[in-house]
Amino acid sequence: MPYIGNTPAEKYAAFDVQYFTTSATTSYTLDHAVANELDIRLVINNVIQEPGSGKAYTASGTTLTLSAATAGTDTMYCVYTAKASQTVNPPAGSVGPSQIANNAVDLTSKVTGTLPIANGGTGSSSTTFVNAATNITGNLPVANLNGGSSASSSTFWRGDGAWASVAAPYYVQLSNLNVSDGDSYVDVQNVFSSTYRNYLVLFEGFKVNTDSADFQCITMKSDNSTPSEHTYQAVGDFYNNAENRWGGSNSSNVTIMQGQGSGAGKFISGYINFFNPFSTTDGIIRYTWFISARKHDSSNGYVVGGGNVTTNSARTGFKLKCNSGTLQSGRVVTYGITNPS
Repeated sequence: MPYIGNTPAEKYAAFDVQYFTTSATTSYTLDHAVANELDIRLVINNVIQEPGSGKAYTASGTTLTLSAATAGTDTMYCVYTAKASQTVNPPAGSVGPSQIANNAVDLTSKVTGTLPIANGGTGSSSTTFVNAATNITGNLPVANLNGGSSASSSTFWRGDGAWASVAAPYYVQLSNLNVSDGDSYVDVQNVFSSTYRNYLVLFEGFKVNTDSADFQCITMKSDNSTPSEHTYQAVGDFYNNAENRWGGSNSSNVTIMQGQGSGAGKFISGYINFFNPFSTTDGIIRYTWFISARKHDSSNGYVVGGGNVTTNSARTGFKLKCNSGTLQSGRVVTYGITNPS
């Protein structure tokens, strides 16, 4: 029937239970007053006792009287059948997944502590829990990231929650060679191809055992031979404190450092740019270079230069050498330069 007031909250009922410390006695005190022994159910050693006068027990008010004394080893409790406690909170462990509405729990703020194995952790059994901060290792399956729909070897998961393509590196290392004492040259083979138009060669710490040796660069064909049309026009200037310079042309090899030599531990380092050495479309391969040096006469300075070679055959590699003597040290690294989009 209709009523006035707020709608009563749904409640869950549970009977109160009292546990007793037993001893060799027949009299006990109840936590709650009762009308008689029918308001409670008494259990001794897991056996329900019969209530009533001349039976197992009687009760009145807060006094419980047994017909026979208990022993100290007995267990005894009573259930107050006439008194039920009510609460709007369901009992612990009484709610399962089917009783929870979708999206009813905010996992972002409510889930704390360790992750159960059944919910994605790792462990030896369903009772093993994992501390996600320290115990989860390895790679997260891409299927767990936005469905993994755009996952591939060329994409990555960004911090803003989206897939993005991996940008190609601007410089791609193609070779890395060290010089051994006594080498006649550094032979860098099979680095030029149709993959890249431009290349960067970095070299450092080159030293030779002859003071007046010229440091040279020679491009090579696929069979590692010197092309017959190996004609260069090159100019290089060495600048030092006295503004001494050298320059001119060379019809055999490109001399990128004249009279460097070694002396007392003199070295040169620098870079060379190769422009389209693999292509024969325009019949010309172009070079530029920059070198920082300390010559055998102890003068410090740098060399800048450029040149070209007329060619009808593609170049696949190059050599760095001296026109006399042998190399004592050095390292050369070659990079392919990707064309900007």
